[in-house]
Amino acid sequence: MRDNEFNRPVSTDSTPDGKSCEWCDRLAEQQLTAIGGTHHNESGFFCHPCGEQFTQSVQKSSDTSLQCI
Repeated sequence: MRDNEFNRPVSTDSTPDGKSCEWCDRLAEQQLTAIGGTHHNESGFFCHPCGEQFTQSVQKSSDTSLQCI
């Protein structure tokens, strides 16, 4: 993954009240947006466990895309 301002593959923002996780329908705790890689600019509202899975997916995608450069 290329370095970005925060050295993270995903940007984290607050979630409006009442939003549901896009993967499991539990109450969302965070809005995540991918930074770089094949998932660049994909975003959504996630509960904590699903957010961790999303972040890992983006990280793996970014690591793979760097190998092709």
